[in-house]
Amino acid sequence: MLQRRVVWACALCLLCVAAGGGGAGRCAEPSLRRGRRPLAEGCLVVYVDVGTNIGVQLRKFFQPEHYPGAHAVRVFANSFPTDASVRNGSRPCAFGFEANPSHTASLRRLEAAYTAAGHRLSIATETAAATADGNTTFFFTGKRWNDLGASTMKNAWLAQGRATRVVQAKVRTIDLARWLRAEVFARSEATRPGAAVVMKLDIEGSEVSVLPWLAQCGALCGIGPTMIEMHAHLAEDRTAYVRALEPFMRAARTNSRSELARVVRATPGERCTFQPLLIDDELYSNDNGRPGNAIANRVYGFRPSAPLPLPGRGAPLWPDWAGAQRAADAILIQSRPRPDSLGLTP
Repeated sequence: MLQRRVVWACALCLLCVAAGGGGAGRCAEPSLRRGRRPLAEGCLVVYVDVGTNIGVQLRKFFQPEHYPGAHAVRVFANSFPTDASVRNGSRPCAFGFEANPSHTASLRRLEAAYTAAGHRLSIATETAAATADGNTTFFFTGKRWNDLGASTMKNAWLAQGRATRVVQAKVRTIDLARWLRAEVFARSEATRPGAAVVMKLDIEGSEVSVLPWLAQCGALCGIGPTMIEMHAHLAEDRTAYVRALEPFMRAARTNSRSELARVVRATPGERCTFQPLLIDDELYSNDNGRPGNAIANRVYGFRPSAPLPLPGRGAPLWPDWAGAQRAADAILIQSRPRPDSLGLTP
């Protein structure tokens, strides 16, 4: 069950990766904000969308009722509090990171629309999650389908000629471990009952360095369920990729305390809620109302609205993730598809 949590003692300083490697140097301490509050201050629950693409997963966070059957909605429903007394005085917030310049204009419009409706959403465009702050080269095509493999690494998708024209752009990099510790974990709500952080990591091969870096720098224990898409098929050195990430994949497959302990070496006294999930939620990837999976299209139907409506002023500030998931489950039960056909069983 996705709501299962593995809780054990872990350090919030340096954590070590049993597989070795992954670090690009010494972990940076969270920088001084010169009196500025953390970006996630006031947010009881936080969703961090790393590899935002066109922003569909962010929309699933704020408007789950439009995306029945989406894996991410189930994760949100199982992770975030429903009790109004627990939520009182706080907000749900989301942060996105996307490096592809092709998506900059549309993501800025998306951010503006949700902000105008009263939601807390911030999207860092032309910004790649990495192990250090700085700049790097981003490889992309500017075409929707080919850019499914766009990355800061000239990965196998791009190198094998699947894209007819590969272009390059300079983009900003952000030390994701430092950013999480400074802007999310340092919020005052982090110690409140019901506080939760959910993350998605879908960065087309760069997870081979970023995920071990998060562990090394003590930035995993403050996160809860983390949806990770692995990209071994894109790696030019598949052996090195698997060697670096196999401990995380094994921990996700087994969901066992002992396997998780191999990923982050524990020290007594701290509570750790990190839960790796091998989830690649591609339903509704075009954001046109169609799930995109033939069976899911039949079960959930097609909502012919392109794009799907954005929230207006006065919309509820707390999405009803649990209600949306119950409605999706009811549709699934009534349709009676083969149990494993959608991969949506709890």
